[in-house]
Amino acid sequence: MNNKWQGLFLALSILMSFPSIGTEENLQQDTYFAIYFDNDVLLDVLGDTFGEDRNYTMGLGIIWAPRNPTDNWLYPVHDRLIEKLGLGRYSQRNEQISELGFTRYKLTGTAFTPEDLSQFGVIVGDRPYSFLLNYGIEQTTVYATENSDTANYAEKTELSIGIWGLQVGEAVQKFIHQNISGSQIPNGWDNQISDGGEPSLFVRREQKWLVKPSAINNRWKWDIATTLDIGLGYQTYVQTGFDIRIGNTRIAEFYEHDFISLGPQTKILEKESTSPTGMYLYLGYRLTGNIYNVGLQGQFKNNEYEIDASDIKRLTHTYGLGIVAKPFSHFGIRFGFNWRSPEFDSLLYERTHGYGSLNLFWQY
Repeated sequence: MNNKWQGLFLALSILMSFPSIGTEENLQQDTYFAIYFDNDVLLDVLGDTFGEDRNYTMGLGIIWAPRNPTDNWLYPVHDRLIEKLGLGRYSQRNEQISELGFTRYKLTGTAFTPEDLSQFGVIVGDRPYSFLLNYGIEQTTVYATENSDTANYAEKTELSIGIWGLQVGEAVQKFIHQNISGSQIPNGWDNQISDGGEPSLFVRREQKWLVKPSAINNRWKWDIATTLDIGLGYQTYVQTGFDIRIGNTRIAEFYEHDFISLGPQTKILEKESTSPTGMYLYLGYRLTGNIYNVGLQGQFKNNEYEIDASDIKRLTHTYGLGIVAKPFSHFGIRFGFNWRSPEFDSLLYERTHGYGSLNLFWQY
């Protein structure tokens, strides 16, 4: 087993809490901590035919918003990048900024597998094994545009560093299958993309516009938000879509709601809330133009098996629905289901994949 990248990423994970040097800002913000778990087993509540172990098989992560977000070595790196690009809080917009640079950090792991886990060798025509361990920063800046009295436009920027090909994904999946689900032990992880470890990078900008919300009664409302999301790096794509929410939407701002949970950033915990508890239902859709994906196509290392660029489906669809609830003033939960259309052409892979997502949030 090649452990050099495991050691490197462990060192980076330790460094993530070290203060940055020479940061002139001393920004203060609300604080919260979140944990999320994505797995196809969560779809079992809808029946056995939904919870199948394939494609995006597992995601696990923690997300936190510290009181002083500048006290982290990744903050000035991200800040210089968006300043050079004129994004986020450095946008040239003349509209009023209603919230300046709300920042959170995340440490996540995501695993992908083929459908048949019993095979030791490569399964040509199905998805290759892959695992990404990722550490990143996201920052949201909110604007009140077109003479609006409330926030109706937001920009979210992200900078993430990661390593593909660590044995962490294999270890976690085997533990779950042996000790929790009792399902087939995965045998093909030696064929994963970038096996042994390979560093990678990702930058992202998401824009979100709020369609004027409408009141149903004194407590319930509904709103629609449209999105434009561009990613560059280990996932390179252009994505657009919408989110529909109905219920007590005041427990979560439109710009922090995201039904796709690869690093969800839902801020539902406010010190001064006009609605301390409540819930809402959501429905979301994304149309993605896919350009490059390390988890399918590989990066620089030679792989036992990877998907050719000519087989990548350039357009894919993602759907999601679920519930966001805040039963207590300092605690919230999100539970939902997502489905994604096939990502490449293959007789073995012409299928839509689903998974469930559970997210817990605490104010601290």
